[in-house]
Amino acid sequence: MPSRETSPLVRGPILPFLYLPLLVLVIAAFAGHWVSGAEDCWAHAAVGRWIWEHRQVPRHTLFLWTVSNSEPWVAHAWLSQLMTYGILQTGGTALVRVLTVLLAALPFILLWWCWSRESRVHSLTAVLFWIGILASAIRFSARPELVTALFLTLLLVFLMRWSARPTLPPSLVRGGILPAMGLLLLFTVWVNSHGMVLLGLALLGLTASCDLLQDRFSGRSRGLLLLTLPAGAALLLNPYGMGYWKALQGLQGETFRRINEWRPFWQSPPLQAVTLVEILVLTMVAFLVWALNPGRRWSHLGWLLVVGGSFCKARRFHGLLALVDLAVLAANSRRLDPNFLWQAFQRRHRPDKVSGDLPLSPRQRGLVHGGLVLWLLISAWGAIPPPPGDMAPVPEAPVRFILDHRIPGNFFNDFGNSSYLDWRCGGSPPLYIDVLNAYPDQIFLNWLEIVNVTPRGRDLLKQQHIGYILLTRPRSGEELKKLADYLDGNPEWVKVYVGREGRLWVRHTPEYEYLWASQEDSRSWNKVP
Repeated sequence: MPSRETSPLVRGPILPFLYLPLLVLVIAAFAGHWVSGAEDCWAHAAVGRWIWEHRQVPRHTLFLWTVSNSEPWVAHAWLSQLMTYGILQTGGTALVRVLTVLLAALPFILLWWCWSRESRVHSLTAVLFWIGILASAIRFSARPELVTALFLTLLLVFLMRWSARPTLPPSLVRGGILPAMGLLLLFTVWVNSHGMVLLGLALLGLTASCDLLQDRFSGRSRGLLLLTLPAGAALLLNPYGMGYWKALQGLQGETFRRINEWRPFWQSPPLQAVTLVEILVLTMVAFLVWALNPGRRWSHLGWLLVVGGSFCKARRFHGLLALVDLAVLAANSRRLDPNFLWQAFQRRHRPDKVSGDLPLSPRQRGLVHGGLVLWLLISAWGAIPPPPGDMAPVPEAPVRFILDHRIPGNFFNDFGNSSYLDWRCGGSPPLYIDVLNAYPDQIFLNWLEIVNVTPRGRDLLKQQHIGYILLTRPRSGEELKKLADYLDGNPEWVKVYVGREGRLWVRHTPEYEYLWASQEDSRSWNKVP
C-alpha cells in the first residue's frame, strides 16, 4: 500500500484532471437556469415557428399591430431561430437548458485544449478560466449570441494554429483547400445564425494583415489572406443577399441606445462592478502575458484591441472579450507556467541561484490542487439557479386569461416578458412591442411615453385605441409602477385580472362589459389562479 506521502492523490497528478470537468460544472450551474418569461429564446422560437409554417424567412415585422406588414425586417438569425423552435418543440425547456449548457461550455473546452497543446495546464490555468467563466456568466442564456461565441472560438483556434508556424509553407490540400472549405462552411452557417458574423470577418482580415507584415509576406501569411476571400463571399450566402446588411442600420437608432446591453459599461445602469473587475483583470493579464512573450503575434494584440473596443462601446461584448482573452492566454501560455515564472523571478532577484522547478513538496502541491478543486466545487454550488418560483415567472396564467376570453382591441404589453407573449400568441393577438426590435424607433419612443404616463402618453392611449393592458411581474418592477398606479386610479380602466404573474386592465366600455359588468366588484377577478 502506498504511503500517504507518495500517494498519487497527494502528489497531484489526479486532481488537475478534475479542473476541466469542474469548470464545465460551474458553466452548467450558470447556464442551466430555469427558462423564465424574460428569456429571448421564446421570441426566437416564435420566429422559427413562423419560418417552419410558411416555408420562408420573414421579410417584414411579425407579431405587432403597431407596425404594418410593409415594414421591412431582416431576420439575420433565422437559422438559429428555426433551430430554437425545433428544440423547444421537441424537448421543451429542458432540452433548451441542456443545449444552452453545451453551447456555453464548448468555447471554454476548445480553448482549454489549445492551452494544453501549447503548454501544460496547471492551477493558474484553472483560475484564469474560472475568472473568464464568471465574467461571461450573465451571457449564458438561450439566444443566438451563444452560436457566435462558439463560431468565434473556432475561428480563433484556427487562426492560432495557422499563425503558430509562420515559416511552414502550407500544402495544397491541408493548407489550402481544406481550410478554405472549412472557413466557407463556418461563415455560411454563421451568417445565417447571427449578425455578429461581421466581427469574425474583421478578426480574420486583421490577422491576415498582421501576419503579412510580421512574417514579411511569407507564403503562409499570403495563404491566410487568400483564405479571407471565401469567408467574405460566404457572407452573401443568405436569403437576403446584400440586403442582409440593412439589419445593421438599426444599431444606430434610438431603440438600441436605450437597451442596456448596447450601452457602454459605464453608463447608467453601470455594469456590475464584480463583472467589470473580472473582465478587466483577465484582459490585463492577457495583455501582459502577450507583451512578455518574445515570439508574440501582432494579431493577438489586434484581437484584444478590436473586441476590447467593442466592449467599451457596448457592454454585451464582455462575454466575447473574455473568450478572446483566454485565446490570447492560451497562445502565450508558456509564459504563465509556474516553473517558468519561478525561474524568471530567480534570474531577477537571485541570478546566482537559479534552480529548476518551483520548490513545492508533493504534499504542498496536493494541498494547492485540492484547495482549488474544493473552491471550484463551492463555485458550482453557489451558481446553482434558484427554483422557478424565485425567478421572473412565465406569465402563462394572464396570457391564458386573454386567449380564453378572446379579448378584442389593441393590446398594450410590457417589454420584459414580451418574448414569451410572442411565443404564446404568435401574433393573435398582436402585441404593441417585443424584444425582436423589428420596428422603427418611434414605436419604442411611444411605448416609453405611455409607461411613463406623460401627457403625450395619455393621449396615445386614446389615439391608438388601446383596449387592454397587461403588465407582467416581477420584470415590470418599478419601471411600470407609474402606469399601474395611473390605471388603478383612472375610472376609464378596470382591473379584471390580478395574479402573481401579472395584472390586466380593460377599458370601462361596453366592448369589455362581459369581463367586468357581471361581477359585483372586481375582487372576484383579482385572485391568484
